[in-house]
Amino acid sequence: MKGSVLLLDDDHNVTKALYRELRPHGYSIFIADNGEAALNILKQETVDVVITDQKMPTMSGSEFLNKAMEIQPKIVPIMLSGYANFDNLVHAINCGNLFHFISKPWDKVQLQKLVKDGMSKAANNRNMFQTKLDDIDDSVDPFIVISPEGVIKRTNATFLQLIKLKQDQLIGTQLNDIISFEKSQRSLCAILEIVKISGKWSGTISMVDGEKAFNAISLTLRKHQCEESNDIEYVASIKENRETEILKAELNKLATQDMSSGALNRTAFTHLLNYKTASLEEDKKLVLAVIRIPKIEDIRLTLGETVFKSLCFKLMLRIKDLSSNENIIGRISDDKFAVLSNAYNVDSYLKSFVDELSNLFIQSFDISNHCVPIIPEIGFCIYPDEADSAEKMLASSFTALSLISKQREKSNQSISGSDNLFYCQYLVNRDLAKVIENKELLVEYQPIIDAFSGNVVGMESLVRWYDGSTQILTPENLINHAENLGLISQLGAFVCHEALLQTSYLHAEGLDISVSINASAIELNDPRYFDRVSQEAHSLNIDPHKIIIEITETALLAKSPEVLSNIEKLRSIGIKIYLDDFGTGFTSFKTISEFSIDGFKIDKSFVQGCERDKTKRELIRCLVELAHALDLNITAEGVETTKQLEFLFSQREDLLLQGYLFARPMPAAAISSYIHNSQNICGE
Repeated sequence: MKGSVLLLDDDHNVTKALYRELRPHGYSIFIADNGEAALNILKQETVDVVITDQKMPTMSGSEFLNKAMEIQPKIVPIMLSGYANFDNLVHAINCGNLFHFISKPWDKVQLQKLVKDGMSKAANNRNMFQTKLDDIDDSVDPFIVISPEGVIKRTNATFLQLIKLKQDQLIGTQLNDIISFEKSQRSLCAILEIVKISGKWSGTISMVDGEKAFNAISLTLRKHQCEESNDIEYVASIKENRETEILKAELNKLATQDMSSGALNRTAFTHLLNYKTASLEEDKKLVLAVIRIPKIEDIRLTLGETVFKSLCFKLMLRIKDLSSNENIIGRISDDKFAVLSNAYNVDSYLKSFVDELSNLFIQSFDISNHCVPIIPEIGFCIYPDEADSAEKMLASSFTALSLISKQREKSNQSISGSDNLFYCQYLVNRDLAKVIENKELLVEYQPIIDAFSGNVVGMESLVRWYDGSTQILTPENLINHAENLGLISQLGAFVCHEALLQTSYLHAEGLDISVSINASAIELNDPRYFDRVSQEAHSLNIDPHKIIIEITETALLAKSPEVLSNIEKLRSIGIKIYLDDFGTGFTSFKTISEFSIDGFKIDKSFVQGCERDKTKRELIRCLVELAHALDLNITAEGVETTKQLEFLFSQREDLLLQGYLFARPMPAAAISSYIHNSQNICGE
């Protein structure tokens, strides 16, 4: 392993997205959804890098880091700052409790670089305390070694350059003779007592060279035991103010700027709009233009996050060139940019603005070999003629945009080059073969619960395709896309391998659960399918009786000899066959009795709303009776409420259950701990 990472966020979607990004790099990853759980992990496991959210219930990210550093002083903390309080982040930076921060949604490259840098820093932190203090002589960071009484015993060359004194002038003097702890609001004695108990202290200090005082800088004081004499010494490391100021500048940029385009974000733009309207001179007017880019979200979903961000940035550059006036530009939603300008002659300004905008968008955007045509829609509002506040200006512009969109849909205009109107359709053009080969897809697992015992007895493997924190295609569209490209067998083989591999890990932990793997009609028509599944199970030493293959009604209705042969061979070695989404297709009761299957799954469309819908309840009763008559296992999908659970349990006590009431699909790293902590979940 290349190191260990602890992910802390109360939003499971965030930790899952982070896990997807970091897992391919070989890190050992721990996941927690609250501060107490994360602290328990730190007490049991060695962690190098911590990535934590700031705004969480019961314990904030800042509070967690303060406690975490007491348990493992050498960890490197990175804070997710999308919803963080600015002052808390600055405080964490000043105290030395924060290595860096990253915004939500994050940039994939930036995240990977930060974690890699964090691993290097964690290694340096460990080495500083695992090797002799002679090593600090070569460090580029300033270091001081002091006694428990605060007397300077030695320094390195970097510190001497900073303080501009010689070592013999410092040895034997008190640390507070050259460092002022006034900014930390603690005395040196109090700080040394903290280090004696907790092993570490960080805070803001000032250094004095003669009569000249340096700006506030950060000092971290750690306890160290001398290997030769076993004497206790304290090692002080100093972080120059320049690095802290850079972090603060980046944080300030994050608080006011849209990270994709470089424009002001909505909060900053609205604040500036309020200021401009309140301070406008009587004879002046303001013009707000809101520019909507239709279908921009389709570009994110089909062409990927990188292309999407590049397009946003290029849009910003073009909008910047709209006028010679000093425009203020903001991005106020995913598909809307806003431009605020002073206008002396409103009619003349609006005409020139529209003309310029038309010219700027004549040419398509060329991004990463993708030609992306754009036609903007514009809504205007004039202050104070049409609105008397910043809020009403935005609302009026949005209303104008809505009217434009309705008019365009009603007219059903198509595009011609002469009038700059065009219609474009974005297509998915991704190399799925390479994505499968590079293992960029993620297999998640949804627990299956035994209604009688309340224990987790199985899990269904589900494939997902993400780019960063964005889902490229829905699971259904991904399967259809793979079938259209002739890649469904490769996709199925990937999922089968990942699912069985994860099952082998769980069995090694003593968790005797089954795994369900979906198989398409195309896969079952492949004569090699049985060999592939059986060989995979044999190589991983998995009992075939713990494997369930879920097939569709389409596969049964085809009545292909290859399908029937594969089903027969799979069942002959103990692998179970379940019919998925039963009741939604055209399979009759007669058809299901003719085929050799072991069970079926009640489709979620029957389960959801059954507590209110008598027809659905009767259908479920019929399906349960059918399963009982044919001696088949039965699983109910899509269980979301306790009322649904109570009704299903009343029909059959040995029913298997699956749904959001128990758990959403989760990454491999989370399934083990979920199973360990989910005994008698139905009773809870």
